[in-house]
Amino acid sequence: MVERVWHRHWPKGLPVSLDYPEVPVGAILKGSVEQFGTKTALVYGTVSYTFHELYRNALRFSSALRKNGIGKGDVVAVHLFNTPQYMIAYYGILLSGAVFCPVSPLLPPDDIAFQLRDCDAAMVITHERLADVIRQVLSQTSVRRVLVTGDGELTSPFRPVDSEALGPGWSSFARTMSQGDPDPPAVAIRPVSGTWMKTDTCLSSIGSK
Repeated sequence: MVERVWHRHWPKGLPVSLDYPEVPVGAILKGSVEQFGTKTALVYGTVSYTFHELYRNALRFSSALRKNGIGKGDVVAVHLFNTPQYMIAYYGILLSGAVFCPVSPLLPPDDIAFQLRDCDAAMVITHERLADVIRQVLSQTSVRRVLVTGDGELTSPFRPVDSEALGPGWSSFARTMSQGDPDPPAVAIRPVSGTWMKTDTCLSSIGSK
């Protein structure tokens, strides 16, 4: 590690760099489950998830993606607020071997359309409060499927979003996830340094290739 000027002022005991293991992201989450299992991983309003629950839902979503034709190299754009569905989608996408591409809810429609075209997204995951924006730009992209979610999909039993009212190709996120199995995916992922895909708007490991 090359010493930098600011390292002289570094807090005592705090490392100036980190060594990241060359393992799939899913393995890091699995390790957290083994270490912290029933401890709280995230809290959203009155809803909380343990590490085990987060991992189980991510596995189910990963399985559901593959059952719906999403796999290695396919780009899935996540157009969500900071909700539990965001975390489930993030890990589920990477566990499936697909490519994760975040899309900020703050972007105007033209920028969202550009990003979805630029990363060649096959699927978009959005929130019911953001759905109109995706509807506006969908015809300008190659997106084949849209999953839409809402806070009602966090309850138990969940209340799925009425996706039929949004048009063909739209489905409920929670209902789609319920199609999946909570089993580790049989997807070969090779997280070797240098195996990255980059476009102007998306950066994600594709060691699964």
